[in-house]
Amino acid sequence: PALKATEREGSAHAWAVCDRPEVERRLARSIGSGRKELRYRVDGVNCAACAWLIDRGLSACDGVEDVSVDPVSREVLVRFDPERIRISEILDVTERYGFVPRLGSGATDDSDHRAARDELKRLAVAGLGFAQVMTLSAALYLGAFSAMDASYASFFVLASMLIATPVVLYSGAPIFRGALTDLARGRVGMDVPVGLAISIALGASLLNAFRGTGHVYFDSATMFVFFLTLGRFLETRARHKAGGLVSALAELRPLSAQRRQGKALERVGTVELEAGDLVLVEPGEAVPADGELIS
Repeated sequence: PALKATEREGSAHAWAVCDRPEVERRLARSIGSGRKELRYRVDGVNCAACAWLIDRGLSACDGVEDVSVDPVSREVLVRFDPERIRISEILDVTERYGFVPRLGSGATDDSDHRAARDELKRLAVAGLGFAQVMTLSAALYLGAFSAMDASYASFFVLASMLIATPVVLYSGAPIFRGALTDLARGRVGMDVPVGLAISIALGASLLNAFRGTGHVYFDSATMFVFFLTLGRFLETRARHKAGGLVSALAELRPLSAQRRQGKALERVGTVELEAGDLVLVEPGEAVPADGELIS
């Protein structure tokens, strides 16, 4: 559901510094007709559904005219009327939906690198744990057909429990945190059914292990965690690669352009260009902005 303006104003003070004229000029650029464009990145976007949620929440705000969310780069682009909505309100609405805005590129890059290292650690733990638990489970499955002694079966179950429990809790922590955050905010995201399935598998296995009866599913729990962690790790790598390509393209953008004023040409910065300007591009020059070819 959309957030009411009064609710946004009540807690937007956390981002109030962004409304200061000096800060606002650095964060948002004018795009003509009194409108501005704000570009920032967010933490917590794991899928297209997250991007849709941000788009839906911001689009419902009075004063927001257009929203674009890239789930790969986790970048949000908002075009808005500064007379009807403030930057602090836009950022506050984003945070209220469970996604933390990141305005500083350096801080965002550091956060991405830390996240990549954490994902690699969790993947390594999940992979090692999954391999060990599957080996123990194979012994249990084969033992079921060869009348394995109960003491050996209990040993394999206990060993599986001691390996699987910390692996699931550590490597699966981002899944559980995401599920709890989704439930706390009254929505069902991708992490909720996955986290619920893993919790049921682990909980039922622990209960049966302590009771000494029934089946255990430690192998299934670790398998889910391993493949989900692997998927997130590959997604993080793809995001970094895409971000590098975007940065490389941004570096190719010229710093200045020749803007036509009547019959005269004026050399201006590309950040000063507005919708409707006529720009002369010399042979061999890079095009400074999106536009239409006139002649």
